Amino acid sequence: MSITRRTARALVVAATAAALAGPAATATAVTTGPVPEYTCDNLRADISPVGRWDAFGNCEVVHGNLPEHGPVHGEFRIWGRFSEAVVLCEFVAPASGFADLPFHVEGRHCHRLDT
Repeated sequence: MSITRRTARALVVAATAAALAGPAATATAVTTGPVPEYTCDNLRADISPVGRWDAFGNCEVVHGNLPEHGPVHGEFRIWGRFSEAVVLCEFVAPASGFADLPFHVEGRHCHRLDT
């Protein structure tokens, strides 16, 4: 078998694998749903090396299965009602944040999405 045939066969195998993986990836994205989310009146960055953000004032769970009190595990967003800022907080052990509704939500390892 020549190198050209081997290359062609490898390309066909790769294309077939990509075609089969595409629908599976789409189905996974559809079933996971939206990112869980808190909304608070105010949202501000805390100067720290871990990307900490503090939200406070009339905090509530907008959607998703997020705790009202205690550590938050997993990825979540925080929206600031008055600033219209939004941050995405990612999970890094031991927790991605802390909630004490309706007073306060702290996110760790967060970055802005609205800029």
